[in-house]
Amino acid sequence: MQKERVSDKINCMYDTLWWSTCQKNPPILLGRSIRRAILFLSTLILAFWIFLSCFQKGHTPFAQIVPEDSLYTVALGAYKNGFLDLAIEQFKKFLDLYPNSEKAPFARFRLGESYRVQGQHSLAEDAYKKILDLYPNHPFTPIVRFRLAGVRFQRGDFTSALSIYQRLLEDTPSSDFIPEVRFWIAESLYQLKRYPEALTAYRTYMKKSPEHKFIHQAIYGEGWCLMELGRYDEAIMGFRNLLDKSPSAKLLSQVHLSLGEALFEKREYKGAIAYYTEYTKANPDDLHPESRSNCIH
Repeated sequence: MQKERVSDKINCMYDTLWWSTCQKNPPILLGRSIRRAILFLSTLILAFWIFLSCFQKGHTPFAQIVPEDSLYTVALGAYKNGFLDLAIEQFKKFLDLYPNSEKAPFARFRLGESYRVQGQHSLAEDAYKKILDLYPNHPFTPIVRFRLAGVRFQRGDFTSALSIYQRLLEDTPSSDFIPEVRFWIAESLYQLKRYPEALTAYRTYMKKSPEHKFIHQAIYGEGWCLMELGRYDEAIMGFRNLLDKSPSAKLLSQVHLSLGEALFEKREYKGAIAYYTEYTKANPDDLHPESRSNCIH
């Protein structure tokens, strides 16, 4: 039984979603809702004005009616406020009308980001690849390559993702996102079942970035590398160490299951049942631990 992919546990691995913040602070939610409503109304007014202008001017070309900055501002506002369908529509319109604008690279990037956040990984990949084709020397190409590797990982193309991450580590060793690159190198190696290399990569990440946001997932990944290599005592030690670090509720549940699995493999059934029981409290519909327990009895 392989560990649950970290990518499945982290819906947006690079961004802190505004929704979780708003839930903890209702005034932020209210303020954001008001801004969204204003943006929506402004967009409707702009669309109506465009329609009237076209009607009055005998269908004057759209690019002559809507200034470049105004169109980009609407698209960016929609993106920042979470209206991703509207953002996609407006960024595409902007790129159709102003393909040579100085803002075009950023519009393409936000277009890719909108697709990525929506889970449309194929379209996001196309958008990122287009940026790299058109602007190979742009200052933000490293982050675009990073995003491209991410969507390829999400699509299950771990070999390609690993290749991009490794090149980024070589080409931009001082970039702010390098700790994440190291983490995803380890994840990619794990998914490719290259467990000794993955183990080394997890440990390198933990040594160089002990306070990074994925540190708990890295300890978990290290534990599963040890499991796959049959080094159960070390895996158990690592998983128990992770319990002491107060991981998230979902990861905590997976650690309980992993400890149950490790102890089961060592035929320490009493301890295995105890951890399976903890796991099933949070996951009553998962029958795997129950079937393991029945085998023990």
